[in-house]
Amino acid sequence: MIWQTHVAQYVMQLTNWFLQERLKFMQFSLMGFFSGPAISRINNAAFEAVVVTNTIPQEEKMKHCPKIQVIDISMILAEAIRRTHNGESVSYLFSHVPL
Repeated sequence: MIWQTHVAQYVMQLTNWFLQERLKFMQFSLMGFFSGPAISRINNAAFEAVVVTNTIPQEEKMKHCPKIQVIDISMILAEAIRRTHNGESVSYLFSHVPL
């Protein structure tokens, strides 16, 4: 409940900044866990887009919120798992992202 209140305040503040400054906002999040009224708040917010990774399936949420954009990180996760399993450096991925 407290977390949802913080998100609501965050969205309202960004909306106010957008209206005052006419800025474009994009929200980036590693995991797009949208609960409660999150989708309606995003739809009504001044965000141009909310960009999340595909660590959680988003297809159903995307049907109700056209602002949600998903970045596929399966290749980098697979490479990180492979490197960990083989005892190789994971920090290598910071400068060599698999495509």
